[in-house]
Amino acid sequence: MAVYGVTPDGFVIKPLSVILSEINDQQLLEVDPGLDQDPRSPLQQINQTHGERLANVWEALQAAYGAAYPDSANDASLDNVSSITGTVRDKNTKTTVAGVLVTMAPNDPLPAGSVANLTSQPNARFVSDVEVPGNPAGGTFAVDFTAESAGATVVIVGQLAEIAEPVPGWLSVSNPAAGVTGTATESDSELREKRVDELEAQGSTNVNSIRADLRKVDAVVDAAVFENDTDTPNFYGRGLTPHSVFAVLRGGAAADIAQALFDTKAAGIATNGTEVEAVLDSQGVSHDIRFDFGTELIFHADITVVTDPLVFDGVDGPDAIKDVISAYVNAGGMGDDVIYDTVKSAVLPVPGIDDCGIPGVKKISALLIGFGAPSGTVDLPVADTEFASSDVANIAVTVT
Repeated sequence: MAVYGVTPDGFVIKPLSVILSEINDQQLLEVDPGLDQDPRSPLQQINQTHGERLANVWEALQAAYGAAYPDSANDASLDNVSSITGTVRDKNTKTTVAGVLVTMAPNDPLPAGSVANLTSQPNARFVSDVEVPGNPAGGTFAVDFTAESAGATVVIVGQLAEIAEPVPGWLSVSNPAAGVTGTATESDSELREKRVDELEAQGSTNVNSIRADLRKVDAVVDAAVFENDTDTPNFYGRGLTPHSVFAVLRGGAAADIAQALFDTKAAGIATNGTEVEAVLDSQGVSHDIRFDFGTELIFHADITVVTDPLVFDGVDGPDAIKDVISAYVNAGGMGDDVIYDTVKSAVLPVPGIDDCGIPGVKKISALLIGFGAPSGTVDLPVADTEFASSDVANIAVTVT
């Protein structure tokens, strides 16, 4: 039975100490039993160098073995394993803002690629998708904008209001509608979870498969699905009718959600919720499909950081702090609590947490968080029909 390599317990790497011992034993057996094996001898120095190279090979073999399994594969290897069952990692997408109003002076055009930014956020830059031709009378025109950088940049109404790069005749910019928030590349753990969800969904109509199908709907960020499989209404206090499901969504268009829910639920199973959409079956019969959009909890924070003024960027640094906190909160799904210590970890590089990319932040001297107002120093509970969301405008940063 193999001790190292592929064993009944998986792959076991051969350590450097064992490699060196085997080299020494083989040399004594096949070269000369009287060889000098003092660690300081020239031969042992050669053996050490050779052994380290062999140890590197064992590490590569271990990585290759792990790359074949979704629980141990990472990065591109995990992409390859997941693709076997049809699961693809969601890549970065950019936030888009439709119908942005740009005001132009007479005869002046606005070239495609003109740049605006979010109020007081010079790094949150958006570019116009098409050219606005010059008009003899000037005026205000609607044009779509797209973020320069991919990621979950939230844009609320009226926030895209600053001209980043002046263009002759461009007088003002504003957005009467909120943006469609982009997404960050799925992490390895998120991809593993999605793979399991999609496998469970195949050939099944249980709540896991319904949730997996709803999460595939365009613009749906997350979904929660509950069921009442009893003959008693008001199951677990949720007000569910007997033998029914209740879906709660974050994001997505109502018609798309209703169609997906109708397509995946079992025949004869009722739906619950205040949102009602009519869906036609293949025989032209209309069915009322019910669901709810989750309750949005608006996150607020007030943070004071101690910085190294020789390293910390006093201009863009506060905005960077706001961005990383918002990114953490907005990445949460339905029912995901906002963890106080994780808000801190988003700002400070700590053991086990990737560098947040904000050099010069030495420590957090004060932090208050809350929904509606920054009021406490404890975790913020989020019910399973709720979700937390964050906008940088609701985060105050004090630098000392």
